[in-house]
Amino acid sequence: MGTAMKAVPESDMEDKSSMRHSTTSSGCDDTSGRSCYAEEASKFSLAGSETTRINRSKFALFSVIVTVALLCSIVTYKIIRDQENREYHAKFHNIANEIAEFSQLRADYVVNNLERFGASLTSYARDQNMTWPFVAFPDFQVRGILSNKETGAHTVSINPLVYPKDLDNWSTFSANNQGWMAEAHVYDHVVHKELYELDYHETTYVHDETVRWNVTGITPYIWEYQKDPYAPRQRVSESVMYAPIWQRAPPCDYATQVNLDLRTYPAFTGFVDGMLAADHPVITTVVDATYLETNYDFRFDPAEQEEPHSYMLEPVYDTLTTNRTAVAFLSAFLRWGTFFTDVLPSTEQGIFVVLESSCNQTFTYELFGHKPVYLGEGNLHDTGLDSDKLEDTFEFAPDIAMEKDSGHEFCHYYAHIYPSTQWRDPFLTSNPLNYSIAVFACFLVTALGFVMYDVLVQRRQAMVMRSAAKTNAIVTSLFPANVRDRLLDDAETELNKAQHRASSTEAFMNDGRIKEGPDGTRNEYASEYIFGSKPIADLFPETTIMFGDLVGFTAWSSTREPAQVFTLLETLYHSFDNIAKRRRVFKVETVGDCYVAVCGLPDPRKEHATVMVKFATDCLTKMLALVRRMETSLGPDTGDLSMRIGLHSGPVTAGVLRGDKGRFQLFGDTMNTASRMETTGEPGRIHCSEETAEILMSAGRSKWLTQREDQVIAKGKGALTTYWLKLQSESHATGSNMTNNTQSSEGVGVDLPETAALNKALHLGGTSERLLAKPAFNKISSKEKRLVTWNVDILVKLLQQIMARRLSLGEAPAKLSRQVTTEMTKEPRNVLDEVEDVLALPQFDARTIRNQVDPKSIKVPEPAVQQLTEMVTQIAQLYQDNPFHSFEHASHVTMSVTKLMSRIVTYTSNNPASTTDTPSDTEVGDISESRIAAELHDHTFGITSDPLTQFACIISALIHDADHPGVPNSTLVKEEHPLASKYKNKSVAEQNSVDLAWRIVTNRDFKDLHACIYSSMDEFNRFRSIVVNVVMATDIMDKDLGTQRKARWNRAFAKESGELLLEEDPTEAINRKATIVLEHLMQASDVAHTMQHWVVYKKWNERLFEEMYKAFSEGHSDKDPSEGWYQGELGFFDYYIIPLAKKLETCGVFGVSSHEYLSYASANRREWAEKGEQIVKDYLNRYENKFGNRESWEDERSVDV
Repeated sequence: MGTAMKAVPESDMEDKSSMRHSTTSSGCDDTSGRSCYAEEASKFSLAGSETTRINRSKFALFSVIVTVALLCSIVTYKIIRDQENREYHAKFHNIANEIAEFSQLRADYVVNNLERFGASLTSYARDQNMTWPFVAFPDFQVRGILSNKETGAHTVSINPLVYPKDLDNWSTFSANNQGWMAEAHVYDHVVHKELYELDYHETTYVHDETVRWNVTGITPYIWEYQKDPYAPRQRVSESVMYAPIWQRAPPCDYATQVNLDLRTYPAFTGFVDGMLAADHPVITTVVDATYLETNYDFRFDPAEQEEPHSYMLEPVYDTLTTNRTAVAFLSAFLRWGTFFTDVLPSTEQGIFVVLESSCNQTFTYELFGHKPVYLGEGNLHDTGLDSDKLEDTFEFAPDIAMEKDSGHEFCHYYAHIYPSTQWRDPFLTSNPLNYSIAVFACFLVTALGFVMYDVLVQRRQAMVMRSAAKTNAIVTSLFPANVRDRLLDDAETELNKAQHRASSTEAFMNDGRIKEGPDGTRNEYASEYIFGSKPIADLFPETTIMFGDLVGFTAWSSTREPAQVFTLLETLYHSFDNIAKRRRVFKVETVGDCYVAVCGLPDPRKEHATVMVKFATDCLTKMLALVRRMETSLGPDTGDLSMRIGLHSGPVTAGVLRGDKGRFQLFGDTMNTASRMETTGEPGRIHCSEETAEILMSAGRSKWLTQREDQVIAKGKGALTTYWLKLQSESHATGSNMTNNTQSSEGVGVDLPETAALNKALHLGGTSERLLAKPAFNKISSKEKRLVTWNVDILVKLLQQIMARRLSLGEAPAKLSRQVTTEMTKEPRNVLDEVEDVLALPQFDARTIRNQVDPKSIKVPEPAVQQLTEMVTQIAQLYQDNPFHSFEHASHVTMSVTKLMSRIVTYTSNNPASTTDTPSDTEVGDISESRIAAELHDHTFGITSDPLTQFACIISALIHDADHPGVPNSTLVKEEHPLASKYKNKSVAEQNSVDLAWRIVTNRDFKDLHACIYSSMDEFNRFRSIVVNVVMATDIMDKDLGTQRKARWNRAFAKESGELLLEEDPTEAINRKATIVLEHLMQASDVAHTMQHWVVYKKWNERLFEEMYKAFSEGHSDKDPSEGWYQGELGFFDYYIIPLAKKLETCGVFGVSSHEYLSYASANRREWAEKGEQIVKDYLNRYENKFGNRESWEDERSVDV
């Protein structure tokens, strides 16, 4: 139970129970006030049966008018719309046929052109008595360029077929006949003179003419394709045939590809052999066009290079007669947009063409008249028009690729044609709607006068009804229905008496005197004389009461904001209230984290014990599912919360203690015993008294129960025999089993309509589908998924603030500059060398106030959110499986950083320590809003004004222990670990964490995320500096860093002379204090468990002990940590934790949190001093039970030595 119960000793349990009973809950079955209001409003209707008949008549008349109007409007709309749809469909099919026809003709033209080109090469070789493959065409550049202009190809090359017997001769031939390249460049220099004029292009990659001419050298042997373009070229392996690139038009400007064996190029795999076998031209798969950029200079449009490209392969023969043999082939590199150019009139705008191949490749174009625009890979057509069922498909197959004759499979291309909204809109006008509205308006005017009159009549009645219904709903929410009726009757009686007395002389005579009873006597201590009526109370002999307490809530709430605490309680209690409504259980009260309910009143129920058992099971199951789901929004350890439930059956007195804030209450020994059942129970289990168990047994539910082995000792009752309720598979303690309500022979079932959803939340942490799609996200545990989702949610909110600040400053949406992109690719400097004495935070800018943008209105781009999720997931995967230095610890630190950030105080002139969000009117006075914001900026050292700083702090918390080896830096140095050598024995783990995590943070795949975080070098450098300083602040053992921090603190916060302060630059002074605040914020968060609730401290202290003891057991340390752990913790508190907490107060910006941290630290120190020695022994016992006794692993270590 929470603090409201646990703080009360056993001797005061009776008083505590009475205190609990002083609060009541709603008597309304529906915990939602709106439902109660609607139900009760109907009971206070002032309209009689005659009014009902009139209302029905008015409604019938109005319905007839509206029905006729709607029918006429619908018919009008449908007739006009159908005509437009017919025109729309007919036009689309005509357009689709045109696209198919002209695209096919263009494809056929390309094939025919290449065939003619090949025939001309065959004829030339024959006329010159050339022997294949040893052929070289002096005018190939001219012919190729002309062919490219007609076909739209980027390049065309002749590729002779070389067989093994000619391999050596080919190498000699190609080396001796490479003069064609020089001739090609001479021709190219004349035809494309602008490519050789360096001033024509603005680029940093300009190559002069000498470099271009030097490119004419070729590789003097046939070489095979390698994925790495910079790898040394290797001779081809043994093969039955080779297909080297020979002459190409235009020739390569750089890194010529002559003698590359195309049969080894992935895009040609199988297609060359298939072309030869089919004796027909073929089209390859779609390939990228990067070689147009890497091998050519300014020749091709960069936009066209993004489009899908394929090679068209055309065989070249040794003769033009029928008995011919293929001796080479032409390869034309074509972009697919060529086939859809000039296929539509310029007036037709917005037709989608989705190109799909049998090789699992899909691309989308949108046609705007003559010009096709490439949209990207995949089917990207406008799916919003799929309901129109308009799609035409044709196979893009010029007379090529005869598979059945060749025995090879080729890529078949299909073009799917769809309309776009832009193309459709001119056909579907607003005329149908306009005409239908006009028809409907005619009828509407007729009914308007009737409606207006009726509204005026009903307005007054509605006002009266609302007032009565609201009053009744409030009373209903506080009391059961029967009690409410008695209260209202008494109030009405008392009101009548008061009105009567007010008009009589008796009122004047008895004013201020003790009232007389019905028999004429006077008794100032009787209820009848105090309240004018008898007490409202009843005895309910057969009831079952449930006390349900949240286990771990007090420790959990100590690390949360008040809003998060209430979010948890309201969510859980609202769910319990809904279950109570469904089970017809009465909610009595909630006191702190304890929920009290009863079954058997106000309406007696024979099966009260059975119903309450089911209700308790439902509540326990629902609670376990909800805390798992809410861990993604409320942070770490939320999913570890559990519930302890106690049940007892017996008579109870229930009624209303009237007076100021009177409530419905329960009294009696049954309440006290039920409370004992809860306090003596166990987390995740339902504890039943013997009385409740007997009722369940008599109802045939004995299999639901298991008698508790030990007896419960209760005050005034002695030893009690109690029972555990058997849940199905006893799995509710962990929340791992959600089942529907079937009364199993082994345990109590659960009736939850949303079971499937809860199962999903339980196993996936409430994660959305877009997160499940990320590869790294699926590799982590469900708990880590919930932690990742929670961290991402925090970071997304900060991204919204960053983007909102940019907008308020009038900056364009973030776009990474080339300088930032280049900087991210550089290897960062030594981390320790980057630690700065003063971080430069941005100065206050009044535009952020004048043009303030609400961050909640900002939508972070979905790709950025996905990349952020992937980034946090990859950071989580950096963490090793350490008990303490784990991703859960990093998330715990993040939670503390977030809490301290949110508590940074707002400055007011009257109270600098105020934690209100905005100053009151009296505090503001004549100070302008910008002036207040500027003072707040200075008072909080600029931290509250810069969301990028806050974002960097959260990232620092996430990464500060990444890849931590589970041993301290001193051990790494002592063992001469490679990392120690790399970082020169200084801050080894911290620098390693920054380096590893920084590679993830600056991953170029996260470009959308980077654009949201920083867009300039100033922001990038500030982000890096803050991360480095804040992470390095966690190394509290480095003497040099400690000396620097101490000097910085003394200069910023220690008392100094006035002369020295005058010499201090104000901006630098503020930035120095901001640096100190950020470092101390991180240091405090890194050890936040020592300044939180005792349970939290002991949990993380034991994990640290286990980690240190594990290192000792594995031989990384010669000193047994258990021998000095007790004294070490005391010293840690005295010399670091408590002084650190006091420094948080001195900083003056953390509001009540600084006092809270100091208070918890002092309390934990006192409790450790009292219990620490025994706790260390318990640590050691649990460690040995988990990993084996000390002698066993010491023997193993001696054997290793």
